Amino acid sequence: MNSQETVVRIPAGQPFDLAGTLTCGQAFRWFRDGDGWRGVVNSRTVHLSQHGRTVRARGIGSRELKRYLRLSLDITKVHGSIDRDPLVHTAISRFGGTRILDQDPWECLVSFICATNANIPVITKRIGLICRKYGEPVPGGGFSFPTVESLSRSCESDLRSCSTGYRAGYICRTARMVADDPGWADSVREAGYDGARGLLMKYPGVGAKAADCILLFGFGINEAFPVDVWMRRVMERYPGAPATGTTLTPSAYARIGEFARSYFGPYAGYAQQYLFMAAREDAGGDFRSRSPSSSGRPTAHQ
Repeated sequence: MNSQETVVRIPAGQPFDLAGTLTCGQAFRWFRDGDGWRGVVNSRTVHLSQHGRTVRARGIGSRELKRYLRLSLDITKVHGSIDRDPLVHTAISRFGGTRILDQDPWECLVSFICATNANIPVITKRIGLICRKYGEPVPGGGFSFPTVESLSRSCESDLRSCSTGYRAGYICRTARMVADDPGWADSVREAGYDGARGLLMKYPGVGAKAADCILLFGFGINEAFPVDVWMRRVMERYPGAPATGTTLTPSAYARIGEFARSYFGPYAGYAQQYLFMAAREDAGGDFRSRSPSSSGRPTAHQ
């Protein structure tokens, strides 16, 4: 890893929480390392740490770091646009330093296929095994995320050795579809929210929730509003929200998303992120090793 240090100053008046941003369930390749965090960004090992109003980094330049952390976004304007009620106001006051990262769409696509019905440690393990098997060693330790070509040449049985289970077939077929369509990401970006979501759901293993996660975390489409059983319960507290019963059916999912986008506006995804984090913490704090079925507490952002 490049030992040269990059120092970036957080703009005045802009809340920022590095730890919350890296551990909120949107990315799965960051690990505690000394006083900061170690991960791989664009095939380079990166170390990040926050010291008050500055972020210190090794392995990444200031321009790329600012883009990755989306530091050019005026987060106070985002907060102002979604701060419409006491529930989200409280969530903003607790977690408003969290940013939506600018992640690679391909990595996000595969990651959220891996994330189906899993908690963060399991997702992290799967992705780590996939990177070790199909990625390339990077300076400073670790492995790059596999290229589309590398995964498109994989076979399902080999991918199953990466603890992916039934998702192995989804990943293989998705990789081959993407390999046959080099402009897939541009098509998603240009399609608008509804069209982009439909394009993503054509890939094996990508349902409505995964598609919204990929749009929010991989494409920066901030109106995307991922919904799981925990967010359904949060949204039930909103007057005027659609009644969805006890099961999160596709129809119920669509109605909740439509209500949230209408209510919170173009940054609905940020409202979702803060409300999700509040629900997670209120349900018991350490959500990473728990699942709804085993403990009644939230897991990752899937």
